[in-house]
Amino acid sequence: MVPFQGPSLDPLTLLFSLSVLGFLMAVVFLSFVQAMPGYRAALVAWSKAMAASGTAFLLYVFRNHAPLALTFVLANVLVFGLPHWSHEAHARLFDVPPRRGLSLAWAGLGISGVLASYFLELPRQLAFVTISIAFSAILGMTALLILRGMPGRRSPSMLTALFCYAGLSIAFALRAVLGFVESGSQLTPSSVSLAQLFTLLPGSVLIVVCSICFLSMVHERRMAEGVDTMTGRLQTQTGLVAQRTAELEAANAALLERKRELARRAEQAEAATRAKSLFLANMSHEIRTPLNGVIGLSQLLQKMPLEPKAAEFVGHIKTSGEHLLALTNDVLDLSRIEAGEMTLEHEAFDPAPLLASVLAMVRPQAQAKGLMLEGDVAPDLPPQLVGDSLRLRQVLLNLLSNAVKFTATGRVSLRARVLTRGEGRTRLRLEVEDTGIGIAREQQARIFEPFSQADSSITRRFGGTGLGLSIVRHLVGLMGGTLQLTSQLGQGSVFSVELPFQEA
Repeated sequence: MVPFQGPSLDPLTLLFSLSVLGFLMAVVFLSFVQAMPGYRAALVAWSKAMAASGTAFLLYVFRNHAPLALTFVLANVLVFGLPHWSHEAHARLFDVPPRRGLSLAWAGLGISGVLASYFLELPRQLAFVTISIAFSAILGMTALLILRGMPGRRSPSMLTALFCYAGLSIAFALRAVLGFVESGSQLTPSSVSLAQLFTLLPGSVLIVVCSICFLSMVHERRMAEGVDTMTGRLQTQTGLVAQRTAELEAANAALLERKRELARRAEQAEAATRAKSLFLANMSHEIRTPLNGVIGLSQLLQKMPLEPKAAEFVGHIKTSGEHLLALTNDVLDLSRIEAGEMTLEHEAFDPAPLLASVLAMVRPQAQAKGLMLEGDVAPDLPPQLVGDSLRLRQVLLNLLSNAVKFTATGRVSLRARVLTRGEGRTRLRLEVEDTGIGIAREQQARIFEPFSQADSSITRRFGGTGLGLSIVRHLVGLMGGTLQLTSQLGQGSVFSVELPFQEA
C-alpha cells in the first residue's frame, strides 16, 4: 500500500481526507457500542480497523517530511489492521470464530517484505508484491466469510460488501502479478500508476462503502433478532389463545364470559405486538454525523477532477446519503415530538425573506414538472416576528413539497395574510394551495397520522413514508397554531395554517 502523486489528483489531499474519514468512522462506530451492546465485539473490531487505516494514511501524508521508518515501515504495518480487523468484525457479526492466526500469518508475510526492503535494502518491489499477496488473501477470507453467511440472510448490503471484498481481493492479486513485471520506479511513492491506484481506491471503498454496508448489516441483524423475538412471543400467545378457546368451546354456557375475556386479552396482545412493530419501525440510530461526513466528502470529491465512472459512483453515494439523512431526520423529529422532547426557539426573524427562500427551495422541483409556483405575501406583513423560524420553514417546506409531488399539472400557491394584529402580537394565516389529485373526505383525517397516506396506491405511485404531515400537525400544535385541510378528490387541496407570533 504505497501512495503516489499523480498529475490530475492531489494524493496528499485525498490521503488526508481518507485519514480524517477513517478516524471519524472509528469514533462513530464506537459511539454505537453503548446503543447496541450485543454487537460490541463487532463494532469495536471495525473501529480498530478504521483507526488503523486513519493512522496509516496520516503517516503516508508526511512521507516527505518524516523518516522512512514512520512513513514506510510503520505506515505499512499499521495498514494491515484494516483488512485484519475488518475480517474479525465480520466474523463477530456472523457469530463465527475469526481466523486470527491465518490472518496474522498473511499480515506477517506482507510486513516481512516491508522490513526486508527497509532494513536489508532489498528492492522496493519485494514489499509491493508481499503487501499485495497479503491483502488479497485477507480480503478474500472476508469475502468467503460473507458468502458463507448469506444463506437465509441475503440483503443488498451483504451483496455489496461481498462484491467489494471479492473485487478488491482479485485486484490485489493482479497487483501482485503486476509487481513482478513492472519496473521498480513504478512502485515507489512518487509513482503515478499502480501505487496511487491501489492506495486511494481500495482505501475509499473499504472506509466509505464497506463501513456503510457493515453498519447496514448490523442494523439488519438487530432488526431480524427483534422480529424473531416478537414472532416467538406471538406464536406462544397464539398457542395459548387457541388452547383456551378449545377449552371454552367444550365448556358450558357459564364459561362464556371467560371466553370473551380471553378474546379481549388476545386483542390486547395483538395491539401490543403491533405497537412493538411500530416501535422497531420508528427506531433510528444516530447516524446523521457520519452521513453528513459522507455527504460532505462526496461533495468535495465531486469538485475534484475524477474519471466519469468514479464521478458517477460519488454522485450515487451523495444522493443515497441525502435521501437516508432526510428520512432519518423525519423519523427522529417524530420520535422527539411524540416523546415530548421537541423544544421551540424564540428568536427574531424576517418573515418575508423566509417565505421567499422557501419558494426558492421548492421552485426547481416545480419547474421540473412544468408547474407554476406562485407566492402571494400581504404588504402589511410585519417586518420582524419572534418565533421558531426553522420549524416554520420546515412546516412550509413539507406542505409545498407535498403539493408539488401530488400535482401533475397546474399550479402551486403560497399565500400569507395577517389575520389580527395588536398589542405587539400578530396572527398569520399561511395557505398552500394546489391543483393536484385531491383527497377524499373520508380519508382526510387519517393522512395526519404517522406512516399513513390516503390509500396504498398513493405510496406505490408517489412514494414517501407518510411522516411529513404528521410532523407538520405536531409542529403547528407546538407553536400554538391550527391546521386545516380543504380538499376535493380530483380538484386539488388547500392546507391552511394559522400561527400566533410576537412582534420584535
